[in-house]
Amino acid sequence: MSSIETEVPEPQEPTVADLADLADIDDEARALLDPELGVKRNLEALREGGFAFDAVRMLAHALPPRGAVWWAWGCARQAAPDPVPDPVQVCLEATETWLADPTDAHRRAVGKIGNETAEPTPASMAAMAAFLAEGSTALEGQPDTPPPPHVAGKLAGGAISIAALGDDPDTTRELLTLFLGQGFEVGRKAGLWTED
Repeated sequence: MSSIETEVPEPQEPTVADLADLADIDDEARALLDPELGVKRNLEALREGGFAFDAVRMLAHALPPRGAVWWAWGCARQAAPDPVPDPVQVCLEATETWLADPTDAHRRAVGKIGNETAEPTPASMAAMAAFLAEGSTALEGQPDTPPPPHVAGKLAGGAISIAALGDDPDTTRELLTLFLGQGFEVGRKAGLWTED
């Protein structure tokens, strides 16, 4: 009896076109993308072309899930009103706990807190992104059920976008610029690009 060795290919990084699909980039924004350039250059083209929200969504999908959650959590924290409402504070603290110590128990706890929030907020969306970044969505003791692919990136991108919109339209552009700059730094630290 002979054995056949099968090589399992390494998972491929998503292409610029894949990221545009995941982020639901519309045709007008897609026209600015160049598959020959790296992720960073395409994100810059979106930002400079007036499609900053598209750049946020695309970057949230390009980042590793934990990096996307960290970015969303930071933006939600910065955009939280002062004083921070209790439900928002609880979500922020639970997400921070998972980020600092990403155990399954912390992941399940942050998911429970995010899911119980009455109204979606950037903080609750970041919490749900943490829950759906890895692990199983099934109850403990049940067979593992992985989260839907790319849902953590969608939630993180949504959290950041809503945080940038805020309550005052006059601050949206400033917040979006700030948050995208922070996202670019997260991308650099995550190794998405090496260029300056």
